[in-house]
Amino acid sequence: MVSYTESAIVDAYSRDASNYPDGWAEAVWIPQSVEELIEAVRECIDRDQPLTLSAGRTGLTAAAVPAGGVLISVKRLNRFALHQSEETAWVWSEPGVVLQELQQSVEAQGWFYPPDPTERSSLIGGNIATNASGARTFKYGATRPYVRRLRMLLGDGEILDLRRGQFRAQQGTLRIESESGRCYAVPIRSIPMPAVSKHAAGLFVQPGMDAIDLFIGSEGILGVILEAELQVIPLPPKVFGLVAFFDSVEGCLDFVEQARHRSYQTRRSGGGDIDARLLEFLDRPSLELVRSQFPEFHPEAEAAIWLEQECTETTAMPLLEQWYELIAQHSTLADATWVGLDAQQQERMQRLRHAVSEAVYERICALKQTKIGTDMAVPEPYTRQLYFLYRQLADRHRLEAVIYGHIGNAHLHANFFAGSEAERHRARRAYDEAVAQVLRWGGTISAEHGVGKLKKRYLQQMFGTEVVDYFRRIKRVFDPKWLINPGTMIDR
Repeated sequence: MVSYTESAIVDAYSRDASNYPDGWAEAVWIPQSVEELIEAVRECIDRDQPLTLSAGRTGLTAAAVPAGGVLISVKRLNRFALHQSEETAWVWSEPGVVLQELQQSVEAQGWFYPPDPTERSSLIGGNIATNASGARTFKYGATRPYVRRLRMLLGDGEILDLRRGQFRAQQGTLRIESESGRCYAVPIRSIPMPAVSKHAAGLFVQPGMDAIDLFIGSEGILGVILEAELQVIPLPPKVFGLVAFFDSVEGCLDFVEQARHRSYQTRRSGGGDIDARLLEFLDRPSLELVRSQFPEFHPEAEAAIWLEQECTETTAMPLLEQWYELIAQHSTLADATWVGLDAQQQERMQRLRHAVSEAVYERICALKQTKIGTDMAVPEPYTRQLYFLYRQLADRHRLEAVIYGHIGNAHLHANFFAGSEAERHRARRAYDEAVAQVLRWGGTISAEHGVGKLKKRYLQQMFGTEVVDYFRRIKRVFDPKWLINPGTMIDR
């Protein structure tokens, strides 16, 4: 076990990508094995000492920012292995494995792990804790359906080994047994959930649920991930990418509606029509933010869409022609479309999307502000309204803003830049107004980043006091001393 108490090192580990300034810890512990991780957590339990788990520190809601006690980093627990048969395959993984390394390794062996948060340097433990999603969620969903087994250490020192299908809620109760034979009973109630395809706010609870799903997306407040098994699928034979430019936002949004509709039709019919596995939106301010890195942007572009399509050698060109025809129906800039037929070209498109997120983070750091960026999703019929809501709020509150993100899932990020205290006040008002309207539309306060320490009052606004109290009762079942990740998602 590596341990640090020097203030400079502890301070460095006490921050994540949210730029949240109030983290502090007495020490940083870095276990070198799962056995050391178990020993470290049990030592904290014996001492009644709070502990915060840290993975890649790429989170945007301060969930990994400590609120006292010990910070335990899992970054050295980075072993994984692919297990395969003729028909299926899965990956055994420790929590500190880098997502990109896992994906590249299994793809080299002909398999595919679909979850793809924008920050591919994130760690598997953090991905599971947040039910991470990303661009390919439009076709493949978030992390949850790919987790087939979890081994967890609870706040009472017990270990759960959960395999999907092993424990299910019955007659209003979820009963789980630990490795040593201790039994846990969680009352399961029906909670109204938003009608969205991406949702990451609060605990996952529903009648008849699988026990493993309660822990996926729980932001680490119920226990510590020790190891996981992840399902992989056959690697698609071929993929191409496109970046299409639009001379109006309205035309771009019309294109998205048709692209989404036709993709759904193709999946239902199994036909050979277009079927995007991702649809990513960039408005003009987003493009301007990274224009120095990508000077070939069309100067008249008011918006852009990055998409990918899976295909074969024989279907690639017909599908490209169908996409070009659809783009040309909604933009006079169709001839400026980027086409990515090989891995190098597609990587450049992925770098474009990542560059926008990086530029936003750098701008926030330069302004010394905590992130004031939305992570809301709405039911798909409100996609267009969501974009114009964000743009109108920025204009009304006299704020510079960029809007981009996972438009296929009706999930856009609006980042409000605020340098002065007056601007920060206006940005927080804009954010509050956005939350209120999104909830009126039946949306969610968080589609992928989670609640962390920054959005707890919005969780209360979304679900109400009774449901948040119910989440507290669930936490006490598995963490009776309230030691693991204190201050994240719900307060004691």
